[in-house]
Amino acid sequence: MAEIFRAKTFGAAGFEKEFAIKLILPSLVNDVEFVDMFINEAKIAVSLYHTNVVQVFDLGEMDHQYYIAMEFVHGKDLLDVLARCAEMNIKIPLNLVLFVAMEMLKGLDFAHRAKDPYGDDLKIIHRDVSPSNILISYAGDVKVGDFGVAKAAIQRNMTESGTLKGKVGYMSPEQVMGEDIDSRSDIFSACIVFFEALSMSRLFVGGSDLDVMLRVRDADISTSMAKAEPLPSTLKSIIYRGLARHREERYQTAGEFYQALVDFCFQHGVKVNGSDLSSFMRRLFADEIEHEKNLRRSEPGKAGAGAKPLPPKDDRRRVDRQRDGIPITDTAAALQAVPKKDQPAAKALTPTAVEDSLSEPIPDTRQVPLGAGIVRPQQRHSPEHAEAASLGGERSGAIQARDTDVIRDLKRAINSMEEASMVSAESPQSGLDAAPPIALAMDSSEGLDHSSPVSHSAPAVRPLSEGALAGETFQELKNQYAIHEGELRDVSFARILARLHRSRGTGRLLVKVDGIEKSIFFRLGEPIFVDSNKKEELLGHFLLTRKLITQAQLSEALARLNEWGGRLGDALVAIGAIPAHEVFNHLSLQMAEKLLDIFTWDTGYYGYYENQEPNTQGYALDLDTYNTIVEGCRDRISVARIKDFYANRMHVAMYLRQPPTIHIDRLRLRAKELRIYTQLSSGENLTSLLRRFSAEQSELVYRCIYLLHQTEIIAFEVTEKVTLPD
Repeated sequence: MAEIFRAKTFGAAGFEKEFAIKLILPSLVNDVEFVDMFINEAKIAVSLYHTNVVQVFDLGEMDHQYYIAMEFVHGKDLLDVLARCAEMNIKIPLNLVLFVAMEMLKGLDFAHRAKDPYGDDLKIIHRDVSPSNILISYAGDVKVGDFGVAKAAIQRNMTESGTLKGKVGYMSPEQVMGEDIDSRSDIFSACIVFFEALSMSRLFVGGSDLDVMLRVRDADISTSMAKAEPLPSTLKSIIYRGLARHREERYQTAGEFYQALVDFCFQHGVKVNGSDLSSFMRRLFADEIEHEKNLRRSEPGKAGAGAKPLPPKDDRRRVDRQRDGIPITDTAAALQAVPKKDQPAAKALTPTAVEDSLSEPIPDTRQVPLGAGIVRPQQRHSPEHAEAASLGGERSGAIQARDTDVIRDLKRAINSMEEASMVSAESPQSGLDAAPPIALAMDSSEGLDHSSPVSHSAPAVRPLSEGALAGETFQELKNQYAIHEGELRDVSFARILARLHRSRGTGRLLVKVDGIEKSIFFRLGEPIFVDSNKKEELLGHFLLTRKLITQAQLSEALARLNEWGGRLGDALVAIGAIPAHEVFNHLSLQMAEKLLDIFTWDTGYYGYYENQEPNTQGYALDLDTYNTIVEGCRDRISVARIKDFYANRMHVAMYLRQPPTIHIDRLRLRAKELRIYTQLSSGENLTSLLRRFSAEQSELVYRCIYLLHQTEIIAFEVTEKVTLPD
């Protein structure tokens, strides 16, 4: 995004002051949208005056290039600190992690509460809270950097190459889902940073950006917490709350999060201060500090020296990193573990012309052991990736404008990791306790064969193992045949979905009509994957018809499917055809569309096969069953079909089920629909209900009654008995 220079001003009597100058790269100078956003956000950031926020002093223009003059912090960012600790096989002591986190939260809280001169909230959100934006000085100060410019940089990252460039591991669930965000998104990200500093490992990792986004969306940290070294229960509770999936369940302000850590320190007698952090930093980076002092001694002291690019850092050496480090509560022991001056020490790194320090740690690509704060992403060895495969090597000259933020962080940390310490990301597993191995991104038949992927009503019976118990034999046979089947003209698709949800069913629902076959896989009552032989529902066709990609991009992605395990979504992201966060949303829409299409069927067969799992790897996109039912009843099923369904029940009494099968709030009815529901009284029939509404509202009444009936919130006195899973 920018080149960073160290500059110095000179005044009378030998007065000097250093600044950091961030200059927009020449390649972005003519990008009006980015420059405007950069300027507007910098105008806001310049109003932030706080000891825990990197101060922005000025926004200027020189030779048609905008620059920001900001506070120069003599120290390292938290990413550097974590990488150095990993090299030395030590942990940051607990009291220092707490101090860094608390200072970070103080800076965030100030920014979130900032007001303009007239007392109105500025509503500042950082959007990029991550280790590379937490600066730690050698004097023990902690500052949050790049306030205000984060939005501009993230926007550019999304649009320039179609990927978030490794930032997804620090996003909040609401960011992943494309929802509006507020300051509580920063709190989630800050808690990720806190956990990673405690555990010395990445929290959200996966085989691709989409994998990571799904893990962030679910905010399931139980596995990572289990792998981390034991923590006090109070601290665990703080982390769980800070990383709650729903923002309403998190700390509502950074100040509240800060106070929770203060209370923890008080209860456990933990003392935190900047002097201990300063000692730790000066021992970690003793060689760098000495080198910088020597450079300063050799600098010309006259005015007009001007701005200088930051000196290059040497590559870090690769070292083994063991699981067992020194106790994180022992500051003194940690300091003793740092090599002395006469011992070989890891070398530092500082780019000559680096991209904007908004960058993140490298992509969340693998599950790694303790100390693996950054890991090298899996490289696909193809001609197209020849350059990417050598990211760890040296390259002369300044980083080019096309380099990504990720490359910067790769170069900063890749040599601090031993490749042998990396382990493959967890592969999808079967069973209820495994992560759902589902992928709408896949559609592996696309461009290859459009024959039905669900061409059999039931899969071939597997040979049973000899000596199987009678109960096991029965269960194996049972799983091969539909335990419920029938015609969709007799049982509505909406009711089948509702029943499967309430029964928390896990298995496959097969529906067929006129040569179209779809297999809907459920896990604990929620649809996780829809396989279809309908060409129009393949991902590539879905994106093409909406003009989200071109035919050339689709062809290129299909040609490279093998590089991405057959996952079209990942291939499209890799070639820059579409941003990862947009693919995620489109996959959800695509699966929803496959389901909603079934609401338009007047006839068809259905069969439910218990405990069947899909034979494919991919992404579980977590559609809400009742949202799908509501949309199907509200917009997809024809009103003529509904009227025909109730033709013989117009005078049959209706009543509300007691207790209700689900709470009415679960349907999220609109105001007019809710009014119809509140007008219902036991014993009333559909004819009398329609009389109380205008003719223009009759369709709404029919649809609302159909929705309430199929979800079994209401019932008619005379209905057919249907055998479905309970």
